[in-house]
Amino acid sequence: MNSKKIIGAGLNLRLDYIDEFLELMPEVPFVEVITDNWHSDGPHHKKLEKIRENYPVSFHCVSMNLAGVDPINSKYLLKTKELMDKFQPFQISDHLSFQTMDGVSFHDLLPFPFTDRTLENVSERVLQVQENLKTPILIENLSYYTEYKESHMSELVFLNKLIDKTDALILFDLNNIWVNEKNSIASTVDFVEQINWAKVAEVHVAGPDIFDGLYVDTHGSNVDDEVIELVKRASLYLKNLPVVYERDNNLPPFSEILSEVKKIEGAIHG
Repeated sequence: MNSKKIIGAGLNLRLDYIDEFLELMPEVPFVEVITDNWHSDGPHHKKLEKIRENYPVSFHCVSMNLAGVDPINSKYLLKTKELMDKFQPFQISDHLSFQTMDGVSFHDLLPFPFTDRTLENVSERVLQVQENLKTPILIENLSYYTEYKESHMSELVFLNKLIDKTDALILFDLNNIWVNEKNSIASTVDFVEQINWAKVAEVHVAGPDIFDGLYVDTHGSNVDDEVIELVKRASLYLKNLPVVYERDNNLPPFSEILSEVKKIEGAIHG
């Protein structure tokens, strides 16, 4: 893994934009890619190799199934490790969620009860993943739309305890906590004030969509002004971290992506 400190506002580089990115070679400090998109071979590998020659790359996964109960997918981790060896990302992350059960992938990031029992399960799985990948991973807080009555701690407390038990790191998604607050599930103030900032290694910022009054983390819009205010409030920490603008749906021209990145950078540095 790259030990050089990476800071500033970057972007998640979708395959839809990769040709234009290579043509423009924009002034961003790094890019993040969804690792799963590179599990299949093809010409996109050569393109990422060209990008890697000029930009640090962060890997973001969606299939580690950290909170699942199925056996850890060893083939998935083996392919992921091969990609890490090839592209040398400066860090790798996944979500505090489960994605698969009984061998069925739900193609979504699903919540689970925050209990001592699930904390032990997730901790064991994180340690197993880290042993396979030979590096600490980053774990991202989740946007979720229902709560389990079995939970006896908040996601914030659960995440901080998980990091203490595993020596993993945190990917702090500001949009996710804001979406949860808008849906009356969690408090952005609590998260920003009580998360273990010493263990935060990356931050995500995105934009939601609203369906019948429910805020949904679609990564389908520009960053909301309230999230930009969150960025400003946390700027003391963010100045020393890599911050990613995520856009996965309702894709605009690439120039608009770069404008959002600049807006985030401006919010961080005032």
